[in-house]
Amino acid sequence: MMKGNKYLKANDISIKYAEIMFPKHLHHFLGLPGEFLKPCPTHLITADKRDLDMDILYHVYTDRNLLINLEQQTTPVRDDKILALCQYRDYSKTNYGIPVLSVVVSSVDPSKSINRFELTKSDIIVPQYFFISWDGTIEILNKIENIISNNDELEYDDALYLAFLPIFAPKNHAESLVERSCHLFSKANIDHYFKRELVFVVKIMIEKHIGDKSKVNELKELINLDEAVDEVLLSVALNEDLNAKLKEKEREFMSELNKKDTEFKLELDKKDNDLKNMGVYKNVLMELKKKGIINDSMLNAMNFNIVL
Repeated sequence: MMKGNKYLKANDISIKYAEIMFPKHLHHFLGLPGEFLKPCPTHLITADKRDLDMDILYHVYTDRNLLINLEQQTTPVRDDKILALCQYRDYSKTNYGIPVLSVVVSSVDPSKSINRFELTKSDIIVPQYFFISWDGTIEILNKIENIISNNDELEYDDALYLAFLPIFAPKNHAESLVERSCHLFSKANIDHYFKRELVFVVKIMIEKHIGDKSKVNELKELINLDEAVDEVLLSVALNEDLNAKLKEKEREFMSELNKKDTEFKLELDKKDNDLKNMGVYKNVLMELKKKGIINDSMLNAMNFNIVL
């Protein structure tokens, strides 16, 4: 079983791997808008000089250009995470000049998370959550079992369910779900090359949720396709291929990002100053209104609504 940081990052690694190896299928699986175009760098430096990394950022096209910031979350989204989402959104929008959709793949019921957050009255973030309930999981597995029983080929989305359903399972059901998913996966008629790629994710779920070492080996053997796949998966598991591909994509945009970092910081500083000045201005107007020097009609003419 994975311990320490590896245990905590198992879901993150699985989602990132999917975005690298089969991004269009992951995008469709999550039911997100538009057509996948390309991944974008996830590394950013904030105005207060913090070094941060988004989980995933990629470019899609609907009736317009759109960026999707995809974050994997194993705990409810609270103030610190929602503020991070705001920073990711603002940074990405400033650098690319494209609107950003914030999406959270949540391992916990989204009703426990913040679903709307107001930075200001006009600056609001409403994250979109992707979550599968336990009842939904059972329904999906029964559907897949029927498809396999009829010797039909699994669609890509159904194959992805077998790999990713354990992310959403309650702790007391996770082990039995992984076992059932592995047995179905071993029997399923899935596009051969896609099945090879999914083995990596299934193995991560085995290592995360199965405590008995002999059972881990048994399930890994059950889903193995060939030895060549193991070598590739081992390389990715050690983050060699994963990091190399991420770094290569980041380098493509790094020169442009460096140029825009200064512009982004200046924009944030200007926004801060504008807000500070607006606060002083508002206080002055409120005092003038109290003294009867100005009234509501004058304020409305200035397009400035003040409530005492």
